Amino acid sequence: MSSGELSNILFSTNVTTSCKFKQIAGSFVQQGAGSKATVAKVPSDAREALTSSLMGIFEKRRMKSFIEWVGTFNEGDSTGHKGLNIQTCTMKDVFDKFGLEASTRDFIGHAMALYTTDDYITEKGRAPETIERIRLYGNSVARYGKSPYIYPLYGLGELPQGFARLSAVHQGTYMLGTELDEIVHDGKKAVGIKATRERGTSEEMTFTTKAKKILGDPTYFPGKARVVGHVLKAICILNHPIANTNDADSCQIIIPQSQVGRKNGKPLLSISLRPELMHVRYLHLHGLLRPQCLSKGLLHRHRFHHGRDLRQPPPRACRRLRASWPHRGEVHGPTYPTLRAT
Repeated sequence: MSSGELSNILFSTNVTTSCKFKQIAGSFVQQGAGSKATVAKVPSDAREALTSSLMGIFEKRRMKSFIEWVGTFNEGDSTGHKGLNIQTCTMKDVFDKFGLEASTRDFIGHAMALYTTDDYITEKGRAPETIERIRLYGNSVARYGKSPYIYPLYGLGELPQGFARLSAVHQGTYMLGTELDEIVHDGKKAVGIKATRERGTSEEMTFTTKAKKILGDPTYFPGKARVVGHVLKAICILNHPIANTNDADSCQIIIPQSQVGRKNGKPLLSISLRPELMHVRYLHLHGLLRPQCLSKGLLHRHRFHHGRDLRQPPPRACRRLRASWPHRGEVHGPTYPTLRAT
């Protein structure tokens, strides 16, 4: 998300000086399932709402009114809350106030607010958060135009490389081929790490280093973090652009959970390698799915699957140790890395 917290972190730390980014050409959502599945562009402002193929003529006007209200929404000004107690009402109450249809609520929640489930609709107090997520979507589109998403030109591997270069500028050390053996503790306080570094085909070097703070992914602390879910992802190669995307060289398609009868919605990211080939990556929870919008031109011999566990940091157990929350497969979402004391 071009105006999201992760983007702000990258810009504020100057990581972007060593990484090039590509704007994703369009944001789309799937409606219908099976042979009736279609793909349409997600409206980002009131003007696009009036021309969208996702809604009928009367629903377009209701959607336009909703987007305009979101753009002027002020949580501290109750006069603009349409008579709702915004702190305690549900998002269903907000949708009902504007008379939005179920299909419209579907793509607002999954393709604009970027939720992976429909839980947000009935949870009290989630309305301000949802409205801010929708506003973030609109602000991100306004930043560069066309779509709210940006992507590292040479893949996500550019991000750790960018931080590694920045670390070197500030006299830091970035070590590859190093296995973490254990966290060194002094009582309940984490004081360092013990690790083993490979130095060729057979030689290894074991070392211990001390630190004031230790930051890491939960996978580095298997004894402290617990598995809370799984992410499965697939990489496919197509021999044609995805239908109904205006032959975009890149796009993101959101498949809401209600369209596929599953617990979670699914983001799909398409990036062009060459005019005749497309590189497609899509991931979600609870099993892999072949989207109907990719039913033609899929080269099965060029499909790769990968799965991994999602580990959640535990409640605070010792000082000076921080584990990040896991990336939950929301490649499309406004999520960003957060740290939790363990």
